[in-house]
Amino acid sequence: MQWLAAAMAEHKHSQHIGQHSWWGLYLHWAWLPFIGFCFGAATILTLIIIWLASGSPKYQPTDASITYISDVGGKHKPVFITLGTITAVLFFASLWLDFQLRHTQRIPARRRTLERVATFLSLVAGFVCAVACTLLTIFDTYNYNATHWTCAAIFFIALLVSGAFNMVEIAALTRDYRGDKLLKASFSLKVLIVVVGLGCIMAFGVLMGVCSSPENLPYDRCNTQDSIAAVFEWVITALFCLYILTICLDLYPSRRTSKHVKQPNITPIGTDTAPAVAFGAAPPDRELQMAPASMV
Repeated sequence: MQWLAAAMAEHKHSQHIGQHSWWGLYLHWAWLPFIGFCFGAATILTLIIIWLASGSPKYQPTDASITYISDVGGKHKPVFITLGTITAVLFFASLWLDFQLRHTQRIPARRRTLERVATFLSLVAGFVCAVACTLLTIFDTYNYNATHWTCAAIFFIALLVSGAFNMVEIAALTRDYRGDKLLKASFSLKVLIVVVGLGCIMAFGVLMGVCSSPENLPYDRCNTQDSIAAVFEWVITALFCLYILTICLDLYPSRRTSKHVKQPNITPIGTDTAPAVAFGAAPPDRELQMAPASMV
């Protein structure tokens, strides 16, 4: 009858968690970056649909066949400013929430100096990225061309720096939580985003620089290069949305934790005490206690 008593105790414990944090199981903190991703994706899709529905127009005589997202947004500023600003705010809020939840150990906590430094730098770069994203939607390419592209350059660089340091932080955390599959998945996606993003930003800058003075080059050549550069700008914006989506993986373990429930003490790899386990896993004695129930 011991296994039955253990099962009943576990069920009672689960009900206790549900009574105090039912919202944490269904509306957990991972919803915040997910909503940010949705607004970012809505920005891209809305501008693409508007441009295609208008007959893929050239807003200026020198525009290429494929228009920059900046040019489409500049012609439809209410949509661009509203969706872009909300996305930027939710992006930084997600980074800040990640910082707070790791500090309170609601998700795998930072245990090394490298992780703390990487988190801080990622947060600072994320703030700069969010501010630049908001400003580039306000200062359009038609009335504030130089200011817009300056903000765009800051946005691209800050996005890359934030993603790189966030990647370093997750890589360090995987050393302490080797059994955490979400951390590994988040790290892999961030590596992909940073590598692809770096290539896109470099190609975008080179292509824009070549045709910065189109009067000195044939139209067909600049049309092709500007069109490719425009595609890279759309891709970089999409990578920004995917970066926000990866934060969902980082915050998802918060659904299994609550300030009302004491979490197991997870020891970093390399110490002389107990080995590290996956975050949120039950302590060894608890797993042994529940073993007979799984045989039913």
